[in-house]
Amino acid sequence: GLVKAKKPGNAKITIKSGSKKVVVKVVVKKIKKKVTKVTATKNITVNVGAKQKIKTSVKPKKATLKALAFTSNAKKIAKVNAKGVITGIKAGNAKITVKAVDGSKKKATVAVLVTGAANCRIRCDSCTCCSSCHRCSYRI
Repeated sequence: GLVKAKKPGNAKITIKSGSKKVVVKVVVKKIKKKVTKVTATKNITVNVGAKQKIKTSVKPKKATLKALAFTSNAKKIAKVNAKGVITGIKAGNAKITVKAVDGSKKKATVAVLVTGAANCRIRCDSCTCCSSCHRCSYRI
């Protein structure tokens, strides 16, 4: 389930499933300095099947919680993991939103262009676009 903090302090959460039990300790800290600005790479081009990390920063440098969340508006074109690594799925355009998780609502947007494999010689039937032959062995 989802746990939402109400105020700073310590808590123990017990999770039971059948005969198994796990206790998780949670520490909730007060956010003294919220993020005032999130910056990220504005434009990224990545090939189908390739990966690229988004370069990010937050201000102020002494923000209490600098963690960021990453989401893609087109997961069938480009997906992004919790560390900000984009994977090209198929040719097209996507937007990745980089958002501060401290409640400040500060965010940045990354425009992603996914292109097919650059050195593909011919199109195979399993490709999703004319240049994404990374699935076959036809290479120059």
